[in-house]
Amino acid sequence: MDDPFCELRIYRVAAGRALDMEARVQGDLRTLFPKHGIRPLAGWSTMVSPISPSFIYLTPWGNMNQRSASWAGFYSDPAWAEVRNRTNGSSELVESYEIMFVRAITPWGGQAEACAFSELIIQTCAIGKTMAVTAELNLRTLPILEGAGARVHGVFDMLSGRQLPSLAFLLGWDSLDQRSAALAGLDERVQASRAAGDPVLLERAEQHLMRHLPVDWA
Repeated sequence: MDDPFCELRIYRVAAGRALDMEARVQGDLRTLFPKHGIRPLAGWSTMVSPISPSFIYLTPWGNMNQRSASWAGFYSDPAWAEVRNRTNGSSELVESYEIMFVRAITPWGGQAEACAFSELIIQTCAIGKTMAVTAELNLRTLPILEGAGARVHGVFDMLSGRQLPSLAFLLGWDSLDQRSAALAGLDERVQASRAAGDPVLLERAEQHLMRHLPVDWA
């Protein structure tokens, strides 16, 4: 993969240890990640999720060689072995993790720190309808979300790691009422499309409500 892409990671955290995970990220990883060229755009602790507690973060890469070299250096660093053993304590802090490679459809909008909470939506799409899905996204879906007050951190095309084709939406919200109004608008749009006999373009979705974890990646 020679083009720029992002890596979306979901760490499933051991029960009752969400605060330990946050301490690891804001403490040791804050300097250890950048030492090896790993600088996430943002990270979040889940509030409501199919796999809570979990920690989710998004990292940009120029190409796959850059990513591979950075992670190889990180995992072979004795400092990481020390941090892992110390912060794990008597049991593993991270029970499992999932890696997804994604490519940006919209520019990264940021502003995660300014939102009451954020949301990751992993949305499966109709096969063979890439151009139609892109048009629906730009002409209807994003305007409905933004019109209701959502802050679009970013929208990404899933390259690997999940059922394909899929999209990943990262959104910011100021309140649950705002989110409910935006999603109701999308539901109305879907129902109107089905009533008109339009093809179904966006299918089942997985949703994670999250709290932004501020980190100064030194």
